Amino acid sequence: AAAAPAAPAAVLCPVLLLQIRRRRISRHSAGLMTRNSSASSNASSSSSSTFRIEPVEGKGLGVFAERSIACGELIIAEAPALAFSNGDTAELKQQQFDHLPRHERDAVMGLYDNVAAANAEATLEGIIQTNSYACDSDNFDMVVCPTISRFNHSCAPNCELSWDDELKEEHVYAATAIEPGEELCTYFIDIVAVAAERQQAARQRQGFECRCWLCSQGPNPVSDQRRNQLQQLEEQLAMEGADDPERGLEMIRDLLRLYDAEGIHLQSL
Repeated sequence: AAAAPAAPAAVLCPVLLLQIRRRRISRHSAGLMTRNSSASSNASSSSSSTFRIEPVEGKGLGVFAERSIACGELIIAEAPALAFSNGDTAELKQQQFDHLPRHERDAVMGLYDNVAAANAEATLEGIIQTNSYACDSDNFDMVVCPTISRFNHSCAPNCELSWDDELKEEHVYAATAIEPGEELCTYFIDIVAVAAERQQAARQRQGFECRCWLCSQGPNPVSDQRRNQLQQLEEQLAMEGADDPERGLEMIRDLLRLYDAEGIHLQSL
């Protein structure tokens, strides 16, 4: 008998990738777990020659490339200082935090708290809400990685995160080729949204106004139009791609073209 046609599978793969993107790493509220100190040491030593952390005007601290970084290269692998389930209570989070070594407690409490009022002292709960990332794990839902939390947001990021559940580590990979001195950025909001929606999400969820290179250019109707097209194509592909493989592949080509035009080079999209 003739082999079954492979085209539908080729379409289903990108459909699954779109579903994965909707579960993409984002900052939320969270809970904790003690981090293995040797894993933390390995992460810092392996990344020390790759990037540096320094002040950024209007952003606090940021991460900058110390050397050329190839697209797809692992920039840092970090075991979380805190890991927790969505149902964990504040008391449980505090107990787990208290069991961390002193240097890890200091690293966590040195992170930004966008929940605290102006000039108010940061709280553990506020830091967790500001700096936790969702992860696809059987053991917990959210993690806080002090070093990775220093990566700022960009609406056209050059880095992306990936949780390794076997190693129980958060990984940051280069999404494009990066030159020495470039700031290394991930993203905290839906970067496919139009500019006004991205700014609103950044203010309401993260407590900042986005000043990435894309947003700093001011209103850009052409960019907004392309991002509207991206959203429409993603929805259309998810609904129709598996039923019409040829049309699905055509939509995928259009998506890739629009991603490139918008400077969105995330390898998982």
